[in-house]
Amino acid sequence: MATAATAQDVLGAVGLARAALASLLSVGGPSGSLEAWADVLGALQGLVNEASAVQDEVVVALAALDAERAEDGTVVEVRKAPGHVALDTPAIVSGVLCLSANQAERRVRDAVRRTADGPDGTATCTGLGGLHAAMRAGRLDGYRAQVVAHELEECPPEVAVTVVAALDPWFHTDDATRLRRRAHRLLAKVSPDLLRQRAARARAESGLRRWVDEPGVDTWLGTFPSEEARGAWAAIDALAQQYVAEGVCRRLDRARAKALTDLVLQQATVTTVVVEHTAHPVSGAFTDPDGSLSTTAYRPAATLAAFVRARDTRCRFPG
Repeated sequence: MATAATAQDVLGAVGLARAALASLLSVGGPSGSLEAWADVLGALQGLVNEASAVQDEVVVALAALDAERAEDGTVVEVRKAPGHVALDTPAIVSGVLCLSANQAERRVRDAVRRTADGPDGTATCTGLGGLHAAMRAGRLDGYRAQVVAHELEECPPEVAVTVVAALDPWFHTDDATRLRRRAHRLLAKVSPDLLRQRAARARAESGLRRWVDEPGVDTWLGTFPSEEARGAWAAIDALAQQYVAEGVCRRLDRARAKALTDLVLQQATVTTVVVEHTAHPVSGAFTDPDGSLSTTAYRPAATLAAFVRARDTRCRFPG
């Protein structure tokens, strides 16, 4: 009769596996045919997939441990049923795996949805257990499993089970894009209403975000309703093609970026206000060296308000 593995058992197995792999290619030069090394590559990917599945199981086991206060006032660890997520689990995962807070929350949630798929009718039933089983068998990696799970985000468990079972034969051959398309087609057949609801939600959540990426470059990410995007893209592409033909831009993608900003600025009036300040050499904070902004008035003047906003809402040492 098999017994449940302890944390030390898993650590020991990981250590043995890492030691075995480290010793293989470190002695002498590798030898073998093209076909043989292709087989090795596939076998290693299968090992990575299975290790990812085991890591999901470890995340679920970690999330099930919750701290509770006993009657004598001491704090003890209590193991809850698989699927329970303790409040501090994302923080622990964030620190161990070097993930941001949002990434850690998604990592825990994905692992629980795939691995802690409970029996039909229970609160933990997600219908995604087939994804974990495929990862455990080495046929599906974590990224493609996440893509499929995202497509089935709002599906009832019985629909998710049906779609995952239908996708199973393709797990060892299809990339993420093909699996996503197959999931769309299956949902259109199994539950077209869900697909329409998802389309409506996606349209309602469309928007444009901007952040600073490389120095001197902004990154924009936008999602738009199809009928709006179709006409806008046609205008952007036409102007970009003109820029390339005239030699304004050498690359079409760069020309499209310039065309987008040019078209936007043609329809808007932008006023830029430059406020000059002196930064402290040690703290980097904006200062008022001559005291011209000091006042005894209850309501701050416009210049003082601009100074405070510039001081408190900007990085003190950009770059």
